[in-house]
Amino acid sequence: MELGGTVDRGVAVEDGEDITLEGGEGTARVADRVAERIASLTEMHGTGRVAVFVAIYEEAALLTEISQHEEARDARWFGTDYAVGTTLYTGEGSVPVFASAVGYAALQVAVSGSAAGVSPALAEAAGRPTNHDMLAAYESAWILGLAMAHAQSSDPGRLAEAIPYVADRYSGTLGPMTMDPNGDSAADAFEVWSVRGGEWILMGVME
Repeated sequence: MELGGTVDRGVAVEDGEDITLEGGEGTARVADRVAERIASLTEMHGTGRVAVFVAIYEEAALLTEISQHEEARDARWFGTDYAVGTTLYTGEGSVPVFASAVGYAALQVAVSGSAAGVSPALAEAAGRPTNHDMLAAYESAWILGLAMAHAQSSDPGRLAEAIPYVADRYSGTLGPMTMDPNGDSAADAFEVWSVRGGEWILMGVME
């Protein structure tokens, strides 16, 4: 890596190891392996020099289990943009305490549009605070529909051309929706959120 770091092989969830908020043997086994790996890497590289990126749907379930492992607090923890704003990381309980202790952080595309009109409905439907992922899904449906109307077709080939054209001219809850060559949102900035004192705090914006 350009900054001099190394990427570990990681810990994978194996077949039959369900990660659920109810806990269970699967969650415990994964947490044990993660804790062991953190301990090994910390011994190798030193305390405070190990970071963990959690890329599973039930992040809070793993954090609930891993919070019982003291060695897990020797690493910095990062999650996906789906975690930003989730109430499971706030208030009281093992997850908020652990997340605050390790400076749990996540990035999401900076919201430059006005989401006030749809955020309450999305939050009610999902049972959680509205975040960028939810707004992106909302806007994706609009862009697809507008692309179908523009192309007067549902043919995948014609839509592949129409979607970027429509997105370049579309602005909604997330602001401009211009796409990069990979079809992802060509974001100009990312918000850095972290759990501090049992609350999600906007730490800054990367441009």
